Parts: sequence; structure tokens; C-alpha cells
Amino acid sequence: APWFVPTVEETTMATKIFTPTETAAKRGWRVEEIPCASLADVRALEARVAGVMGVPTSAAREAQWEQALRPLGTLSERSPTVLLLSAEPVMAIGNDAFLAQAWAAWGGVTSPATPGYPPMSLEDLFALHPRSILLIGACPSGATLEAACAQRAIAFECIEDGRLLRPGPALREGLGAWRASLEARTR
Repeated sequence: APWFVPTVEETTMATKIFTPTETAAKRGWRVEEIPCASLADVRALEARVAGVMGVPTSAAREAQWEQALRPLGTLSERSPTVLLLSAEPVMAIGNDAFLAQAWAAWGGVTSPATPGYPPMSLEDLFALHPRSILLIGACPSGATLEAACAQRAIAFECIEDGRLLRPGPALREGLGAWRASLEARTR
């Protein structure tokens, strides 16, 4: 039977919307669900997909992950750091998410120390007393958050690299590029 690896997208069949898993079951396809929320999940993603597809995995991939995640000595100056997924509304990246775990692997500390992607007000955000705030994704058109950070002497940076939001090889490449930019600033 064909393989089907579900994504978060839904497939429309007739007038009812089916999840990818339901669609695959209706077609008699074998479904393999592969989690990709934590950094460990994402690191294992390529090997799990290769196993499902029956193709060999590459030892070089693990070496690339090790290279991308080796500790950086300069992140303590920026910590605690709040990683944001969105500025309008403000949505933080919790400590169980792969980007927060990558930041921790580099030697940084993230806040809030809660799981998931908690929404918060600006007051809640600044009550965390971050040294820096990093917005991962599309930068807002207005400078409200950036101006509020400047008033409080909090470093603010917007990182527009869509690879950082996609689990798998793209994330590994995005982390490598982000790491290189952080290293270049400390030389």
C-alpha cells in the first residue's frame, strides 16, 4: 500500500473536510504519524521519514545537527531571552518548542518557562524581565514592540528566516545560518 505522511493541511473531499489521517484511511493507505514539536522530534524527523520510505539515512545529517547546535559562549549576555512567534498579538515560544530548545542548546535561557505558545499582553511580556526579545518570522510593519523594548533598554531583533519555523532539513539550515550570524557579531 502507498505511504502517506500527514501534514497539518486538511484535504477536502466532496462536501466534508477530512483530516489527512482520515483521507489516508479512506484510501487504504498506511499512516505513519511522526511528531515534530520538540528539538529531539525534529532531529529524528529525517531518519523517521527515511525509515518509512525505506531509504537509507545519512550519518552526515547528525553531524550537521551537532554542528548547528554546539554551544555558543555569548548567549548568557542576552538571557533571559523571550522568543516570539508573533508580535500582533504577542505569542511567545514556550520552553518545550524546538526553537527554545535550540536556544538552550546554544547556552541561552528562554522565558517564559512554560510549554506551548502562550499568548500574552505587552505587560506580561515585560514582566518577564528579558534582556532580549527575538521575533522569529515576519517583522511587524509598525514599530510598537521595538519602540517599547527600546524604552526599557531591552534588545529587540526580528529574524525573518522562514526555515526556522519549518521542522526538518530547513530548520537545520536555518539554525546554521542564525548561529553563523550570532558568531559573526561576537568577533
